Amino acid sequence: MESELVRSFIEENLLVSLQETSDKRMNPQAPLRDPTRSGFNFLVTDLPQPVPVGANLIEVLSLGLGGGALAGVAIALLRRRFQPSA
Repeated sequence: MESELVRSFIEENLLVSLQETSDKRMNPQAPLRDPTRSGFNFLVTDLPQPVPVGANLIEVLSLGLGGGALAGVAIALLRRRFQPSA
């Protein structure tokens, strides 16, 4: 599909260039065609599909380390509070 579009785009540009050259030979005072308009009209038929994105490994590991550290501190504090020293 893409190669067909590229091929037709090149052919279109070649034909326009040849037409401009022949127009210039026939009538040197003729204005050139607008190069910003190539004659292609594209119709978007489908919305772009979302790209699947996985979890960021560094963030997951950081959250796990931070959560584990907080849980460890909380357990240690609760243990001190509820277990009397011998």
